[in-house]
Amino acid sequence: MTKPNLTEITNQTAWDTLITNHHGHPMQLWGWGDTKVKSGNWHAYRLQSTDGLAQILIRRLPKPFTAIAYCPRGPVITGSSANFLTELKKWCKSKNCLELKIEAATPIDFPPGFRKSPSHILINTTATINLQPELPEIMASYSSKTRQYIKKASRDGITVRPATEADLATIYALYAETARRAHFAIHPASYYNLIFQKIPPENTQLLVAEYENPEHQPQIVAFLWNIITETAFELYGGINEIGQRLHANHLLKQTAIEDAKNRGANLYDMNGLLNDGISSFKLGFGQATTLPPTMDAPLSPLYYPYELLFRLRRLRHILPRR
Repeated sequence: MTKPNLTEITNQTAWDTLITNHHGHPMQLWGWGDTKVKSGNWHAYRLQSTDGLAQILIRRLPKPFTAIAYCPRGPVITGSSANFLTELKKWCKSKNCLELKIEAATPIDFPPGFRKSPSHILINTTATINLQPELPEIMASYSSKTRQYIKKASRDGITVRPATEADLATIYALYAETARRAHFAIHPASYYNLIFQKIPPENTQLLVAEYENPEHQPQIVAFLWNIITETAFELYGGINEIGQRLHANHLLKQTAIEDAKNRGANLYDMNGLLNDGISSFKLGFGQATTLPPTMDAPLSPLYYPYELLFRLRRLRHILPRR
């Protein structure tokens, strides 16, 4: 097999500078890959050629399977997408991967050998806000109810501030409460602590909304956790009953949007629509947007039974989590 024409970047500052300078998605930052490495059975590789950049996450699987390669919200194409993706396929095959799964942030022309995936990790239908207009124009695009609740939350005493490391335990407890109420699974607290450590402050948006309780002590009632380059991307959020009653999440999201714009972001991505109440809330701020579908390059006959098992959710312990 011809050796792939790719260079591995092994310096975090050099890699993050490349991703930032080429308008890459925050999930392509070194710290996101490092979080996956430190929290599970993943290995992260940062690859460059004259045609593109890609952070590839490889996860070893139980026998009879080998490994999967995953590119979250990448790659960044700087030349020929066909050449770069062909090189990525060769490289992943050399690592004994049964598939290369790509969930791109922008449209890419895929060469032969790729197919629309029967499974996905990230949802490609999302809600986004174009942050390039002036703020009054952005706010004018919200629904009237959204604008009303932003003002009401402020009048009713909700305040928003950046979170600190000391807030992480409270944030996790709030997230766990939200997960129980909405019936979704979350990682252990150590996973979120790791994200806080690995993503640099310049690429982090972690905000909390507070309300003064009867003892006149500020109480965190909602949080929003984003990562940011030129795209602000929502990772996690949570809210308690007090926050819901006071519409704290409306003022919280508006503050995050303003902060992202002030930090030079051009796009705010609310990370997935599921046709539920949360999605309706998101659409009060942004527009429904369809990103490119998940694409797979099958690299082994084992690809087909693995994807079947992935879809059936019968081997949850080998499935990647976001």
